[in-house]
Amino acid sequence: PDKRCQRERSSGLNAMAARAAAAIDDIDAAFDGALGLEEHFLAAGYAEGTVRGAASGQDDGRRLGCDRGRELGRELGRFRGRIDMLNALVAAGPAPRHLPERRAHQR
Repeated sequence: PDKRCQRERSSGLNAMAARAAAAIDDIDAAFDGALGLEEHFLAAGYAEGTVRGAASGQDDGRRLGCDRGRELGRELGRFRGRIDMLNALVAAGPAPRHLPERRAHQR
């Protein structure tokens, strides 16, 4: 009976060891899939960030370009107005004599 009990006990222990080894393999297999998740999500996030960043950069660039273009247009308009005024003064000929005196009194 002792040998039989030992055989049953050792076969039971072997079965338990086999189940434990299978469970460890299952856990390892589960973690093997989890180990690649970080790289997967990092790559997916990078790709999505690149696309969204490019679109956002284009929108920001377009807004900045419009604002800066508006400022430059105003400045060019002021210069154009001054040039047109100076051209009109030059085309009108020399100023009358009383004009400088009038300006002196207005200041």
